Amino acid sequence: MPTEPKAAPVDAIAETARQWLRNEWANPLAMYTVTSMIRSDQIVQSMMEQTLSKFDLTVARYEVLVILRFSKLGEMPLARISERLQVHPTSLTTVVDRLADHGFIERKPHPSDRRATLAVMTALGREAVEKAQLAVADEVFASTGLNAREQRQLVSLLNKVRMAAGDSIDQSILPLIWRASDTE
Repeated sequence: MPTEPKAAPVDAIAETARQWLRNEWANPLAMYTVTSMIRSDQIVQSMMEQTLSKFDLTVARYEVLVILRFSKLGEMPLARISERLQVHPTSLTTVVDRLADHGFIERKPHPSDRRATLAVMTALGREAVEKAQLAVADEVFASTGLNAREQRQLVSLLNKVRMAAGDSIDQSILPLIWRASDTE
């Protein structure tokens, strides 16, 4: 069982920055920014794992169930899930095995492609992802310490980082998200 996310006893990022400055290495602000992003990701991942463990899920298993939940029929070829999650098919196989072991999904042959296998969400999987989604929204998403304005700023900044890396960013969704957050 994952442990509660713990606050770092010492600000390792600040200490690294001190050393960075002392050694006169290039661009201490960029180093501080990136290491802060990495630490923030570690904190959120830990919160996600803690919350999802209550449902016998990991982040990877939850992501597969969410993708299946949003598909029309609650099923999808494993290769397409692998593409959407941007994970190697071998890694996905392990996740799918665990989901099947828990009764959250079933594997079925693809009806028109003998080489493909479908992951099909079960009723138990649908129930687990619905409950997990509510807990994640309540225990993780609502615990960032950022208000709506700050979240918008952070999304805009992180989108710049993603664009610089060549990610495809669909900005058309943002006004819908902003509007939805205004009504909450």
